[in-house]
Amino acid sequence: MEKTKTVYTYDKYTKEYIGEQNANLCPVTQAEYLMPASSTEVKPSKHKDGFARVFVNGQWEYVEDKRGAAIYDCTTRVITGCTDALVYVVPEGYTLKVPKKDDVWLDNEWKPKPPPTVAELALIEIFRLEAQITNRRLREAILGTDNGWLTNQDALIEIERNKSK
Repeated sequence: MEKTKTVYTYDKYTKEYIGEQNANLCPVTQAEYLMPASSTEVKPSKHKDGFARVFVNGQWEYVEDKRGAAIYDCTTRVITGCTDALVYVVPEGYTLKVPKKDDVWLDNEWKPKPPPTVAELALIEIFRLEAQITNRRLREAILGTDNGWLTNQDALIEIERNKSK
């Protein structure tokens, strides 16, 4: 029996292939090799661009290597970081897919933002009218005037609220 044999080591956590190492013959039994931690006798598959070799369930598998890719928050569309380690699964609520300018996350993909509904448009109009009223009330409170404009605006807001229901 030879005194050493080649074994293949992998990362303890990611199981990614690291390289070759020698396992020494046991000096006591002279019948088995002392295997380094996180190593196997199974020879890894050949290198493939864009993939990492990972030891899973007693065999080597290719896993798409996404290191350096931006990770997007599906709610805010903001890049939360870049992958710096081998990533198997992107956490829930995040994606590696790149959004376009006004895309929103729907059905596990970026899609164009849908047009606002009638109710949403009514709410936008309510906010606009209320902002005008607030400004006008402040102005009239300072000047001490009231020409009935506010009563008319309150009626417009009520119309918009009815649309949003």
